[in-house]
Amino acid sequence: LTAIDRYWAEPFVQHNPPASGLEGFREGMSALLEAPEYTFQRVRTLGDAELVAVHSRYQGLTPAVTVAFELFRVQRGNIVEHWRAVQEEAGPNPSGRGMLDGAVEVLDAERTEENRALVTDFVTSVLIGGERERAAELLSPGYIQHNPLIGDGVEALFGFFDSLPAGGGGYTALHRVVADGNFVLTQAEGLLAGPAGSDGAEFGAGDLAAMRAFVKGFASGCGVAADRVDDLVLAANEIVTNSIRHAGGFGRITLWEADSSVVCEVVDDGHISDPL
Repeated sequence: LTAIDRYWAEPFVQHNPPASGLEGFREGMSALLEAPEYTFQRVRTLGDAELVAVHSRYQGLTPAVTVAFELFRVQRGNIVEHWRAVQEEAGPNPSGRGMLDGAVEVLDAERTEENRALVTDFVTSVLIGGERERAAELLSPGYIQHNPLIGDGVEALFGFFDSLPAGGGGYTALHRVVADGNFVLTQAEGLLAGPAGSDGAEFGAGDLAAMRAFVKGFASGCGVAADRVDDLVLAANEIVTNSIRHAGGFGRITLWEADSSVVCEVVDDGHISDPL
């Protein structure tokens, strides 16, 4: 924990639970490091100006083994901001690949900006803009995929998106690009659950009141009767509380209208190894 004093600095901005600030971060790390099952494996590290990206495997972060992409912003030699995207480790995918295997060595430093432009063009024009005809121009014929749900190749990539419910999947925004030689990481936003018109929010340990207000406001705005709104808020509160207590402390809640009803979906990184 003394490393926090050496390498982190206030004001520290945290985009995942716990809240921003080093006090909460220190408490969270202390609990994590004391967990007997805790292990950390760093697989890839990319550096791009003030941004550093780390691709890693965690055990003990949640009940299941997870794979994470983390992004750190560094100023004057100290970490001042952090983002994490974490997913339960799964696979192999339809092409037999895992989430962490593949190349790890950073090469071709002289082509960093060329590669940044290539991947940025692919995300903005194909994944966000929907210009699928440009995929053959921007992707290699031997395109390799490590997503546990998608196989290699362009056809498998678009087949996955086409298999989602109408309006239930797609990229919507590109926020940051980290390029380092032959590796480029994009931090993007999208929708993989819930159709068009859905609304969602991330939640953590201190967000129950805000979550209840969010659910109530959405359901009321859809014209749901007051007593049924209360029932939905109660049910969502129970599920989210369970996620916070037993599934890693954070998750995402999504709401949408379907056939004159309101659908509520809660997703977390929990894993039930023995459902009985």
